[in-house]
Amino acid sequence: MPQIETVRLLLRLYTSQDLDELAPILSNPAVMRYSPRRPIPKDQVKEVTQGTLQFFITHWQQHCKFELGPLCLR
Repeated sequence: MPQIETVRLLLRLYTSQDLDELAPILSNPAVMRYSPRRPIPKDQVKEVTQGTLQFFITHWQQHCKFELGPLCLR
């Protein structure tokens, strides 16, 4: 798995382990304010986030030559 790592940053591919980290982001109204997806309703967070994460992973695998995804601050 390719990745770029510095003292303060990790840039890497999405994985299914990102689900618990991504769920609060996608359900946060402030974060999703300008997203066409809108915040995920509280009762659907896990299910919708799992589908979104799988979409991200599949999209990167099929369409992106530069195969790095989330930015992780250390």
